[in-house]
Parts: sequence; C-alpha cells; structure tokens
Amino acid sequence: MFPLQDCKWTVWIYVVYHLLTHHRTVAETRVSASAPVNPVHEGDILSLYCQIYHLQDWQSVEIHRKVSNKPMERLSVGESILQDIDDRIFIAYRRLQDGASAYFLSVTDVSRYDQGEYFCKVGDNNNFGAPIATASFNFTVTYFPPEGDPVCNPRSISTIDADFKGTELTCSSAIGNPPVDIYWRKYGETSRLNGTTTKSGSRIQTTLKITSADLRTIFTCEVLSKAYPGRNQTCKIGPLRIGSTGDDREPLSTIGYKRPEHVRPTKLMPYDKGGNRVTTSKEQFCSDKCLLLKSPTSRYPFWIITTAVTSVIAIMMLCLILILYFKYIRRSDMHSQNTISRRQYMDDIYTELEIKRNENSVYMTLPKKPKQTTVA
Repeated sequence: MFPLQDCKWTVWIYVVYHLLTHHRTVAETRVSASAPVNPVHEGDILSLYCQIYHLQDWQSVEIHRKVSNKPMERLSVGESILQDIDDRIFIAYRRLQDGASAYFLSVTDVSRYDQGEYFCKVGDNNNFGAPIATASFNFTVTYFPPEGDPVCNPRSISTIDADFKGTELTCSSAIGNPPVDIYWRKYGETSRLNGTTTKSGSRIQTTLKITSADLRTIFTCEVLSKAYPGRNQTCKIGPLRIGSTGDDREPLSTIGYKRPEHVRPTKLMPYDKGGNRVTTSKEQFCSDKCLLLKSPTSRYPFWIITTAVTSVIAIMMLCLILILYFKYIRRSDMHSQNTISRRQYMDDIYTELEIKRNENSVYMTLPKKPKQTTVA
C-alpha cells in the first residue's frame, strides 16, 4: 500500500493539471448573439442567432431572457426547450463548416411582452454550470395601440354649458412603441387643432378647449404611428349642443345658431301666422291662430302633392284603356274587310269562266263552287 502522504501529492498534481488545461480551454471559447431583424413588429417572428466557437463536450449552452417586470428566465438547455415554457418558442441546432456551433431561437406571434434582453450563455458542467462566456442581444417590439383606442370623452353627442366655462374634449390612447402621435381635427378636415397633450403611465391624452363657435361641429381624434405608415385609428364626438335649462323659455339648443330657412324641423312645432315660434306659455291658449305645420314657409302642402300624383296616375290608366280598345276594334274591322275581299275575288273568277264557256261553246268542267256562308 502507498503511504497516505504520497496519495496527497498525487491528488494535488491532478488538480493542478486539470486547472491548467481547463483555463486554456475557457480562454478559447467565444460566443456571439445577433438577430436578422430588429425591431420586430408585434405579431411577427423574433429570431435569435447564437454562435459558439470551440465548444467543448463538458460545456453546455443555455439561452435566457429578461423581459420587463419579470425575473431572469431560462428558455433552453442545449437543443431542448424547458418544460412549462411558452409553446410559441422553438430552438434548432446546426454545425457550421468552420466548426462553430449555431443555435437558433424563434418566438412566433411576438407580443409587446416579449420585448427585452436575450442571453446566450456557455457554462461549465463540471462546476455546476458556472458561466464561461456570455453574449446578449436587446430586442425591441413595435406595436400599435389596440382596438378600442383612442377613447373620446364624452363618447356620444356632447352637451355643454351655456357659458362655456370649463368645456373641454378629451381623447386618450395607449402610447404604443414608438410613441404614437395623437391630435384633434374637425370632421372632414385635415388641419390639426391646437390641443394640450400629456402622458400618464402607458397612456397619452390630448385635451381641446371649445368655444361658442364650435356649436354643431363634429370633432375627430386621430392616432398615427411612424412605424405603421398608412394605419390610423379614430374616434368622433359631436355635433356639439348646449344643454336645456328645464324651464319654459326658448330651448338653449338654438343659442348662437340660426336654423336655415330651407331646413325643416324634425318634429311638429307651433308657429303663428307670422311665422314666429310660439313659446310654451302661449301654446296653452293657442286656437285658430296657430298653424301646426312642419314649416311656416312651406309652399307645397302634402294634400296638393298627393292629389297631383293621383290625377296623373288616373289619366295614364285612362289613356292605356283607350289605346287597347281602339286597337281591338281596328283589328276586328280589318279581319271583316279581308274576308269580304276574298269572297268577291272568287265570285269574279267564276263569273268570268262562265262567260268564256258560253262564248266559245267549249265544254269545261268547272270546279264546284263553294257554298257561301253568311258572315255574321
């Protein structure tokens, strides 16, 4: 048996040799990380390319990622995806011609939550996976605000105060990546209005102050992004009107706005003979002096139009009946005339043959004369 002290020296020599060879191998291992496309649009495919030079058998390759508000997450070890990992993640391995090892990580249907830093790590299996070489790549995911943005407030026809104090229109949307451009404009126009834009957390908001000149106006809030040319989302509000006070005075919806004469009201309203609007207090005593018409300047009452249309239809029907009647009588007369003409023609032929036979005294066998029929 060897002395115990000789065994200690043997162990120390082996440890020193292993450390020297291990240090030389680690120095030669290199790793790089890259991506064919960056930034990546939401919904596309994220691809990470890890390339390792001089990878040894006792070394392993792992891919990690660090996304927002989440701890470091290990996605794969070698060519295997870890269990309980998103099923959108795939990995492939290939040996390159120059001897390097290449790992390809793909994430399909990328969302904004996949944005972050991805790591390619080479670890030492003999030392509990201690990192030997590391490379990282930071991915950026661009996205447009989701459906439902922007949001206009209020969401329907706006009722504002008569004095226009503190009357504002607001429009908010998700900021997106890169941040979107949000602004107000009048419906049907392209020029932007001067609003106040603020950011709060992950949302952006623009505020527009209105005046009495904006009555009966429809406003549009539009969201655009430089990363998505030709794409926009909008919301509308209006037409603006002033709320009612609830008393028997003239409704405030007409303040600052005069209805054109050629535009008729949408419901029956009382007018006097002079064409003036009758207030609520006068309607209780309204008798023959009030005319419940759709418009005080109406020139074509409904009954006149109805009578004219009915008369035209009746005249057209009468003309049609006369045309058919005379056409039938004429056809009957022509038929009778044709029948008489054919009978007269046959009688003339037989008469002429009789005369020639008597003159020449030549026997002739004449065809039997058809029996005459009386035409009713």
